[in-house]
Amino acid sequence: KPGASLGAGYLGLGAAILTAIEAVAGIAFFLVRWNEYSDPLLPTVAWVLYIVAAVGVGLSVLTYGERLTGPAFALICVVLACVVTLDFIGIWPEHDIAHTATASMAAGFALLPIATLRPAREVAAAIGALGIAFIVMAVVSTPITHDTMPGIVSLLSLVVVPPSLALYVVQRFRQLVQRELDRVLVQSNVQAPQFAVGMLASDELARLDLAAEKLLDAVANGTDPLPLSDASSSVAASLATELRLHLIE
Repeated sequence: KPGASLGAGYLGLGAAILTAIEAVAGIAFFLVRWNEYSDPLLPTVAWVLYIVAAVGVGLSVLTYGERLTGPAFALICVVLACVVTLDFIGIWPEHDIAHTATASMAAGFALLPIATLRPAREVAAAIGALGIAFIVMAVVSTPITHDTMPGIVSLLSLVVVPPSLALYVVQRFRQLVQRELDRVLVQSNVQAPQFAVGMLASDELARLDLAAEKLLDAVANGTDPLPLSDASSSVAASLATELRLHLIE
């Protein structure tokens, strides 16, 4: 379903706040190390594209509610892929992905709020593709040594683990809500006969109505003249009692 399920919107809001905090920290980190980049133009373009996309998604959620269609999700993935590509090309000359990747790392956090809006398999596929892209980039651009390995592992963890945890939490939350809804439905079906007329009430009322109409018609056309016979009086009393019981229910 292309939308947030019951209560998942609050999780999405919290995830969006975390994404915004990480984006601000990433921009600050990028500006602090501005002079260390051989050419900061492409990473800058990547950040601008990221911010524009984030603002667009925010306005879309405010306008159309907590829903994200398939084409919109595909467009977001394409934009994030462009952000990652631009950032990778920009930091390639540094040959140190762990200390230079900023906008591309923020792409992983961008998947946090999306985890509440799209099916798990789609978000998991996006997380997997992003993780593979970082692994390939790390292998081909950064010398793998004892000094660089901890930074690369930490970077991969920051990119993959947060959205994966968000996806897990959202799925568990949805299962919890669904289980509670099922429990409420079962309890209502079990306890309802104690307080309501029951599932066959309509058929029972229709039978009583037909019997009452026949009796009144018989009195009206003279088939069963007044005063009523003992048998007819007994039938009328029985119908009245049953109708009163249903009215009380």
